[in-house]
Amino acid sequence: MSESLFYFLLGLPLAILLGYVTNLLFLRFHRPAATIYLSSPTGWRSWQNKLIRLERYIRKTKIPQITVCTDGSFIDTAVFFLVAIEASRKIHEADIIIRHVEWDNVKHEFGNGNNVVAYVNRRNLSRIDAPVTIWSNLAAFKGYALLGRAADFQGDLSTLAEANHKLQQLSRTRRLRIITNGADSVDVLNTPLTPVLNAPNVDVDIDPATDGLERFLRGRGDLFIAGLPQLLKAKRAGMVEVMSSENHPLMLGIEAMVYDEESVPIRVLEQISASWSHVCRKIVSDLEYTRNMYADWIKVAGEIGCDLCFPEEDFLLATYGEPGKYISFFANRDDAAEEIIRTTELIMDEGAALGMTPRNTRKALRALRDIYFGQPDTV
Repeated sequence: MSESLFYFLLGLPLAILLGYVTNLLFLRFHRPAATIYLSSPTGWRSWQNKLIRLERYIRKTKIPQITVCTDGSFIDTAVFFLVAIEASRKIHEADIIIRHVEWDNVKHEFGNGNNVVAYVNRRNLSRIDAPVTIWSNLAAFKGYALLGRAADFQGDLSTLAEANHKLQQLSRTRRLRIITNGADSVDVLNTPLTPVLNAPNVDVDIDPATDGLERFLRGRGDLFIAGLPQLLKAKRAGMVEVMSSENHPLMLGIEAMVYDEESVPIRVLEQISASWSHVCRKIVSDLEYTRNMYADWIKVAGEIGCDLCFPEEDFLLATYGEPGKYISFFANRDDAAEEIIRTTELIMDEGAALGMTPRNTRKALRALRDIYFGQPDTV
């Protein structure tokens, strides 16, 4: 046997094996419309059939392009975006697009073929016309606050009864004007625990402009409904928390992950949930990890066109510094259950201090149910 024939026979199986592996990799990462086959000796036909079956499997399990959207201007929504990016790196076959959408416009993303996964306040579900499905509750947002000026609100405001009394005194001197940016900020005004805010001599001025807080700080209106990070900015400017989740148990929102059931694969949602649980445990216990998250968000915010409106100190305070005060991240279902129990107990305590009747207490508990589970006719 000649030396050239020897090397030919030795190299032929290696060439066939290399071609087979190359074909598999091409199918795996490029997902072609048609399979490319190599010429082969007798017996290779069975491997061709296996390649055909593999291609059909890849086509069948291919994940459509997924759009993950929310308003990245807030601290908890920024965390959600970072979680979605981490999840997309672990699902190699998924093409996940991150989109910054203003809070009031998230509802318009559904029903137009975008295969949407979104982070929304459950109260806002009633504003979404297209059918959506709730996957899980992710956090309790407790960063709302009714802010007033120090000259109008002096003394102890630690209980809801005291805050209501101060508001009633102020409403006797003038017609009150409450400034808000709208959306879910308006919802926190309409609760059975604060009838003084729905009195005929109280006007609600919805100012969707991003500089609504600046106008309030310059003297416009009497009160301002703020959410993070506006709350922290207003407190640094000397404004007073008249009501917040610490004395008003219904001044909160439940943030959920919702999706288009017909087009979003379950394994994408499972991976986002797993990443969320991991991040929620780390972000409240590891300062260096949380700092790195903020640095990552700075880069992401610039890439998706989100105007960053909170500094690092606010991000660290709301997550690592005072965990649970402004945002309660639900790493699992037990966390959500504990938050419900805590809020229920606070309703009973504050209701008793206000002298609420059993009927009004039941109204407050039903309002809590609607916050956690959405309006009964929408979920």
